[in-house]
Amino acid sequence: MNNSSSPVNFSGNWFGVFLRGTAMGAADLVPGVSGGTIAFISGIYERLIEAIANLDIAAIRLVFKGNVKGAWQHIDGTFLSVLGVGILTSIFALAHLIEHLVENQPILVWSFFSGLILASIIFMLRRVWPNSFVAILYVVIGAILAFAIAQVRGAGLPVVTPFIFLGGFIAISAMLLPGVSGSFLLLMLGLYQPTLSAVTDFDLLYIATFGLGAASGFIVFSRVIRALLHSCHDQTILFLTGLLIGSLYTTWPWKLLDDAGLPTNALPSEIASMGGNVQLAGAVLSLLIGFVLVYAVTHFGIRAEGKMETKTETQEDAVSG
Repeated sequence: MNNSSSPVNFSGNWFGVFLRGTAMGAADLVPGVSGGTIAFISGIYERLIEAIANLDIAAIRLVFKGNVKGAWQHIDGTFLSVLGVGILTSIFALAHLIEHLVENQPILVWSFFSGLILASIIFMLRRVWPNSFVAILYVVIGAILAFAIAQVRGAGLPVVTPFIFLGGFIAISAMLLPGVSGSFLLLMLGLYQPTLSAVTDFDLLYIATFGLGAASGFIVFSRVIRALLHSCHDQTILFLTGLLIGSLYTTWPWKLLDDAGLPTNALPSEIASMGGNVQLAGAVLSLLIGFVLVYAVTHFGIRAEGKMETKTETQEDAVSG
């Protein structure tokens, strides 16, 4: 197994990073879908984790020494800034639209994300194939964990400052894991609707408290993931792929509400027997669109990375020559 991975160099293609950020922001608004999933399938996951984890004492020391440029490079500042702007742009611009689509076209939304995830699973298994019992076990454990999280039904937390901070910490930590939805966990904690309302109503106190918790979760959890990627890269990738597989339970398009008002999976025949529209043709089309979109992103991303690596090798050969 390969235990190293170099991130794609996005220099000169910052619009592509911005678009990935908007996709991550849109995904994070949907309970059941993770922005980490989008980062994972679009080829920026490991670079994102590395950059966040570098928000450390070393960066602060560089700033105090007057080496702001060095600190900026240390944290991959341009990458994080462009990605962050994309995420925030999407959240503030699309909050109403995503809320509307989830409420009025849930089958099409879930089908689209299922297509994204299915294609991503195939891509990741082609990248790191589980060729032993232990490797398969990592995938199975990840799938079981994502499935188990989807079964959680919470009573909800009081919407007060300490729990808003805690919600931000937990949600953002989950968002860093492909297949684990921070929005879904907020739903379980009873903080999803208050958080969405705070964004649409520009409740700055709520947003600041939630953001502080999220920043803390980012810094702590990113270090854990980075350590795992550095020490056991392929095993971590297999585990994350398992999370994606398990998340297909959450993104199953046909759902009914349980007694607590939370979505639970149902068969299309159950929906039809209750007089509901199963939108089978639309669901298949949405799934295919999501599938093809991931294929296009990964296909062209791999080609761009290969060309960049070839160019770098040529430049290095010229220098050494």
